Amino acid sequence: MTRQAVLDGELVCVDDRGVSQFDDLMAARAPVVFFAFDILLLDGEGLREKPCIERKGVLKELVEGGAPRLHFVDHIEGDGVDLFGMICERYMEGIVAKPRDSPYRQVNGRTPWIKIKNPSYSQAEDRGEWFDTGV
Repeated sequence: MTRQAVLDGELVCVDDRGVSQFDDLMAARAPVVFFAFDILLLDGEGLREKPCIERKGVLKELVEGGAPRLHFVDHIEGDGVDLFGMICERYMEGIVAKPRDSPYRQVNGRTPWIKIKNPSYSQAEDRGEWFDTGV
């Protein structure tokens, strides 16, 4: 059965150590992998109002064991500090913290998610040169 879904995630090129390489992505020098971390719609059913942890369960079931360059990004609870330390040690960009019960939308005019960036990650520097500003 063919399924139709709208996923939230990130296209990434990873090196031999599993570390994302932004320049490789922009220059199309390596295979692209899609890391799926949320699902908004499945077979016409809107999932944005469901809690994050429920959406993750649907996403995991849909993605795992599927295409080789489509990866599920799991929800980790209670180990955020350790996870962030590992991300920094591996020279990755950062993590996104989402409450397990949050919908996929703003709550009281604000997103319930927090992006926590690795302060020593430098691949984000000068990214603007890759994009046309339209000026």
